[in-house]
Amino acid sequence: MSYTNKIISTNSDEFTFIKTFITNLINCDERITWETKLNEITSSNFDDLETQYNTANSTPSFTININNRITITFKRVLQSSAQSTGYTITSNCFTISRIINFSSSGSTSSTTSIRTWKFVIAANQGSVCLSFDGYNVELGKYAYSFCTISEDNVSGYSGHYIAGANAISQPFYMNDGSSIVKTDRLPYIYDSNNETNVEIIANKVFITSNSSNRKVSLKSFCDVSTVAANQIMYVNNKKYYSVDTHTLMEV
Repeated sequence: MSYTNKIISTNSDEFTFIKTFITNLINCDERITWETKLNEITSSNFDDLETQYNTANSTPSFTININNRITITFKRVLQSSAQSTGYTITSNCFTISRIINFSSSGSTSSTTSIRTWKFVIAANQGSVCLSFDGYNVELGKYAYSFCTISEDNVSGYSGHYIAGANAISQPFYMNDGSSIVKTDRLPYIYDSNNETNVEIIANKVFITSNSSNRKVSLKSFCDVSTVAANQIMYVNNKKYYSVDTHTLMEV
């Protein structure tokens, strides 16, 4: 079990910034990997990625893979020789693309400047959750959020853009093509000054939307109401990360 909360910020060229971001991500958990494609050949070689930044008419891109279930592709908004402030994000969890900015000022990829991204990774034996966004975004309120589940009875993934919504209340997409959504919530409110107000359900129960009354109990997550998203808290001497406002995972 682990929890990592980092701000990746470099005063460098863009490739150095991106390499630092990728390296920090994959060092958090072995279930997180990356790859890029150069001349139609896929690899996890930083030399191949650097070549894209050193080629004037190239549009650098790379893909993050979480637990062999979620793919998140980062593609520079403009070619490496053009001034840009960020990257377009696409994923097998999204139906539309979005943009993550590393600065308010545009620059070419070779320009030395300050670039910043933020991310949080929470992981336990059954799940990996990643939340990230740009230099000026508060992760607990607005961020890209992805979770995977890998347990004996269920294997799936979910991802969306948090904007006051609950990540785990969004559908999880399963290997068999079905989707699961959360049912009822607990009527308790978390008080940071009195943790006894927190009541936890050990196994969070989901029910499918396209398979009548199919229930799934998850060991990786537990249910709670209402907490701040993207926070670390301690309940009964155990450390938890709040995936969203109603979901905790032990880390």
